Amino acid sequence: MLRLRLFIALAFLSCAAPQATSDDPLLPQPVRQFFRIQIVDRESRAPIAGVELTTTNHATYTSDDNGNIAFYEPGMMDRAVYFDVKRDGYARKKDGFGFSGASLTPKEAQMGVIELDRVGEPEPLSIGDDETRLLAGPVPDRTRLFQIKVVDGKTQRGVPMVEMTAGHRRHVTDSNGLVAIGEPSLLGAVNTFTLGSHGYRSKSVELEPKAGGATTIALERINIAERLYRVTGQGIYRESLLLGLPAPLARPALNAGVSGQDTTQTAVWKGKLFWIWGDTIGVNYPLGNFNATAGTSLLPAQGGLDPDLGVDLTYFETPNGFVRPMAPNTDKRGGMLWLLSLMPVKDDSGAEVLAVLYTKRSDILVSYEDGVAVFDEATSTFKSAAVFPRDQAVWPGFPAFRFGNHYHSHGSQDWWQNEVDVRIPARLSSMISPASYESFTPYLPGSTTVDRDASGRPHYAWRPGTRAPMPEDITAGRLKPDEALFGHMRDIETGEVIRAHAGDIQWNPHRRRFVRIVSQFEGASSVLGEYYYAEGDTPVGPWEHARKIITHDGPSFYNPHQHPYFAKDNGRVIYFEGTYSNYLAKKGMAPLLPRYAYNQIMYKLDLADPRLALPVPVYETNDGTLGTKEALKAGATYKRAFWAFDRAAAGTVPVRGFHAYGKQMPRTVPFKDGSKTVYVYPSETKVEVPVTDYLGE
Repeated sequence: MLRLRLFIALAFLSCAAPQATSDDPLLPQPVRQFFRIQIVDRESRAPIAGVELTTTNHATYTSDDNGNIAFYEPGMMDRAVYFDVKRDGYARKKDGFGFSGASLTPKEAQMGVIELDRVGEPEPLSIGDDETRLLAGPVPDRTRLFQIKVVDGKTQRGVPMVEMTAGHRRHVTDSNGLVAIGEPSLLGAVNTFTLGSHGYRSKSVELEPKAGGATTIALERINIAERLYRVTGQGIYRESLLLGLPAPLARPALNAGVSGQDTTQTAVWKGKLFWIWGDTIGVNYPLGNFNATAGTSLLPAQGGLDPDLGVDLTYFETPNGFVRPMAPNTDKRGGMLWLLSLMPVKDDSGAEVLAVLYTKRSDILVSYEDGVAVFDEATSTFKSAAVFPRDQAVWPGFPAFRFGNHYHSHGSQDWWQNEVDVRIPARLSSMISPASYESFTPYLPGSTTVDRDASGRPHYAWRPGTRAPMPEDITAGRLKPDEALFGHMRDIETGEVIRAHAGDIQWNPHRRRFVRIVSQFEGASSVLGEYYYAEGDTPVGPWEHARKIITHDGPSFYNPHQHPYFAKDNGRVIYFEGTYSNYLAKKGMAPLLPRYAYNQIMYKLDLADPRLALPVPVYETNDGTLGTKEALKAGATYKRAFWAFDRAAAGTVPVRGFHAYGKQMPRTVPFKDGSKTVYVYPSETKVEVPVTDYLGE
């Protein structure tokens, strides 16, 4: 069974994103008409106020005192749209899957009726008549809307995903940081708007929205990483379109009927970026595609969008306009089929093929078949090429990254490594031969007996057919806590031990190290919503210091995925995304933000930010000199002596001699160019000795 710690998932400013300013080109706005939704009591035909209709991506519309909803959504007209229906004291009959919502096909200037059965004593509600007043005219254009732009106080870029409330009204900024206010009860009246967003300081402002007017509000960012835009789902640039402002995407309102998508993986294949996602929900029903989704996009260097602007996705679609199942599961046991870890490899003829791990699951935590699939270009689907034995000792996890000649001792072989401790030779013949999978482990081949040297220290090595250590091995006494690779990562600011969940590791040429973006399990603010940045000298670390770069108050933001082919300035600026979801969210949290729910959000991170300076290992070699990894030579014998910074960090001082282990070590650090130094805290008590030396690389 795939390890839970490796995968849990549910089935500028050189080129800034378009901002709504007075200088933006205004797009022509044809006159649009609302689709009227009326909600009535089935028996009495009386209109029902306060009924909430919620789409599959959590956008909610509430019927007014006349039972009316004025519906107009770019990209969702003239197609089936599913609404969950909720009102205390009323109900609807459930369908065969247990859902009791309503499906309508909104068309301009037409009407749809939803009938509810009274099942109790509903509380009388007074909502007002905004919806009815809106229905008296066309959909408001920019001359009848009030534009609010929310910007990052540091970069002045529009901030997506900002929740804005005024009374019972709730708005959320789109990927341009925009909100379009058009409710008659808000226009021309003074209201207090409260703004909040994950990773930003909340604030309240008093506004009097006026038709055709605009204002800009700046928020202070707490996150080190900057949120850029939503990658998937409906209404990515909804507010911009309503305001007649430009959006960078070819399909900014709705793409292939996708409402929500779980967990991204990408790989460069045949000159394009190939994308896969997990479970995908459509706008037409709560159940969607649970047999994997895929698409492509152009790389920025090949005509694709600048990653600061967005990603133009081209999905593999069915004739009816929804995403195609990319790995149809015909197994009678059914369930979900997930594709994990895209890995382009060479076959025996030297041709490149696109391989991927797959898992068939009866539910989220239980797999009944795992193996390797290969992309078949003739059918544009993935087909199984190997099934893992159920007693497979080395289980690859998620995600995967490729490494070659990035550090001194790996040899000439290129590898695909899955998260921290499993690697596979980058060949199809190895990919479909599970016996060739290797774990970084101290266990003797095929056993759980620890390989120890004469002094009793475990000897870690890459070994085929032998599993890596697990937390239960410490409980069982096979290893001491400081002999394991995991469990040592700490928040550099608070000292808190970080329980690492899924993370993505990539080689970074700017830092000349492996960079890991990792989510925290059971953080203080969320169960799976805190992201950390860490660096390692090798593909297995050490991962012992990390800095929080993203926080969420309640919801999850799991399965980070880096995009190294988007990186700028030789890797100084990196891009990554994750899944915003309520999976394992903290109880009592507010509802997920409309349209962002269960979708992918893109961030960028400038590694030159001094807050990202972290201690790196300083090694003592067999000839008695000290140095960071840059000074090590192939074949050298070395151990870690202590930690230090290779760039200035808050509270540190530059030094060329060190106090460690309680004695003076008056040696200069032999950096390659002979002139650099390292940085430590002034007190020798802050010079850290390593927790574990078991790198083996």
